[in-house]
Amino acid sequence: MMKKNKVVALMSIGVLIVSLVNGPIVIQAVETTSDSQTQNDDTRQPNTASEQFSGQSAPDSQESSTENDAKIESSTTQHSSNLTTTTSETPEVITGIETSVPKSKIAIGETIQVSVAVLLTTANQTVQYTTSNSAVASVDSEGKVTGLSTGETEITVTSEDGTKSEKVAITVVKTSVVYQSHIQSIGWENAKTDGAMSGTQGKALRLEGIKIKLDNSTYSGRIDYQVHIQNIGWQVANGKNYVSDGALAGTTGQSKRLEAIKISLTDELSSHYDIYYRVHAQNVGWLSWAKNGAPAGSQGLSARLEGIEIKLVPKGTGTFEQSRAFVSGTTLSYQTHIQSIGWQTSKGNNQVSGTTGQGKRLEALKISTAQTGLTGSIVYQTHIQNIGWQSKVSNGSISGTTGQSKRLEALNISLTGELASFYDVYYRVHVQDKGWIAWTKNGGNAGSSGASKRLEAIQIQLIPKGAAAPATGKAFLSASDFKPKIGKPYYYSQWDGRWSGNRFNSSTIGPSGCVPTSLAMILKGSYGMNLTPADVAARMDYYSGWAVGASGKDIIATANSYGHSVEVVTSQGVAEQRLIEGYPLIWLENVGIGHAVVSFGNSGGKTEVLDPYNRQFFNGWYDISYIWSKPSADPMDWDAGRPVFVIK
Repeated sequence: MMKKNKVVALMSIGVLIVSLVNGPIVIQAVETTSDSQTQNDDTRQPNTASEQFSGQSAPDSQESSTENDAKIESSTTQHSSNLTTTTSETPEVITGIETSVPKSKIAIGETIQVSVAVLLTTANQTVQYTTSNSAVASVDSEGKVTGLSTGETEITVTSEDGTKSEKVAITVVKTSVVYQSHIQSIGWENAKTDGAMSGTQGKALRLEGIKIKLDNSTYSGRIDYQVHIQNIGWQVANGKNYVSDGALAGTTGQSKRLEAIKISLTDELSSHYDIYYRVHAQNVGWLSWAKNGAPAGSQGLSARLEGIEIKLVPKGTGTFEQSRAFVSGTTLSYQTHIQSIGWQTSKGNNQVSGTTGQGKRLEALKISTAQTGLTGSIVYQTHIQNIGWQSKVSNGSISGTTGQSKRLEALNISLTGELASFYDVYYRVHVQDKGWIAWTKNGGNAGSSGASKRLEAIQIQLIPKGAAAPATGKAFLSASDFKPKIGKPYYYSQWDGRWSGNRFNSSTIGPSGCVPTSLAMILKGSYGMNLTPADVAARMDYYSGWAVGASGKDIIATANSYGHSVEVVTSQGVAEQRLIEGYPLIWLENVGIGHAVVSFGNSGGKTEVLDPYNRQFFNGWYDISYIWSKPSADPMDWDAGRPVFVIK
């Protein structure tokens, strides 16, 4: 009875709690008896609480105890359906599992989270994840699913006790970039994907248009692209610098080449992928890879795109070489070192470097290119006074001399490498006694040789292949090219009866008019002026202050009055050179007295001498050294310098 009484007491407390919930009851006392107390008592005391709850008098102790046990048991069964008891030892029974995913289609490499709810929420929330095809997708203990290869799989979520499970279907796809190009003479080529070449190679056919899109994209965003078009530049479509998702970039039916392209991704796509692309360009071949909106191709080179490859790769995983994806036009600069000035400031394309009209020689030259991704160099060479052709130099090195007072006489300029494939280099020079001579290009010589003529200025142009360019002509001259367009002097005799008696100073032309007669021969025969010795003597008489004859200064003043310049010759070499160049000379020679004669031409060091004194002292061809050695001894003839004069 001791154990039973303890149970009765506990159940009584339970009845009390239930009764309080269902309605008010009156309980006066609940008494419990310990085992020790029961063992020491021979007789049981009345259970006044039970008697009070039943409203009856107590029977004998055994009968009363049995009846009370039955009443308490009947009351507990009645309220148990309303109770829920959860202990750490005995979890609630799981009624179900709910699962969800943000999307059922994912890309290879993409990860999503399976969301799980276990019902009831007070139940054990531990679940297990499995995949039906581990080759298609993996799932970790946290429910993160990662696509591995294309295909389908089911992710199963199971409660820890194994009583409940839920499945979610996942499809794994490969996101691909798909592109199609419009090719000269071919039209639209079949679409290519994931790095395959679209276009041609080795056929010199231009790309004219392109369409690009993504297949099986699982992220938000677009693929945008823009092209650089012949005679248009970077294309703008509908007010935007790009087209998207399969739209046409470029032209069709207009025969315009694509020259460059930019491709980029937006939104989630740009966070998960890099887009790489490279192009096959005219005269260059395959350039390096560009990515994520950087330009690929060229600008300012008139170079067609011929092929393209595009790749979509997971963010940050690309290892493509990117050193030279885009090449642009080249900038030219050049600088000359000028007599008594030094280095002039740098000049740009087609500007004049040097001087004109100042008689100053160029002494050295530097040429360079900049702002180009092209291979190759600009190479140049100069011909220097008393040295000849120097070795070739390139890219800003000095060609020529400084501090030696040596003139440049000629030069050539050329290009190498890809520069030579895309550009022609044109140049011309300003030459002493000639001025600007014709343009030449790509290594042709410009200037002169054997004529001792200085370069005074230069112009250089770097012109894209096929673009408008200046006409070329004879740009390299020899000594014979410096002969003036003049004829042989017309022979006059000072003793011609038509003027021999005309007064000249205090005498007449016959005995003392060799100087005006010699000048008249040159002005009429060489320069086509309709003059006679009488005409020239009359004018020279105005300038001359001598009683008899005329001096060197008289020759210069009279020739100048007719519009011709006079060079006083200072050496035999200069005399020989001027005769080679075709100029006529007046020599005041010593024939016992000072006497003027004319010479013309240089053949093997000999010159033809025309003697106005009826050819008495000279007649025919003479060694130049001979007549150089016999200058007049009359001091009046030397008043302008050595009495040898070039009439120009």
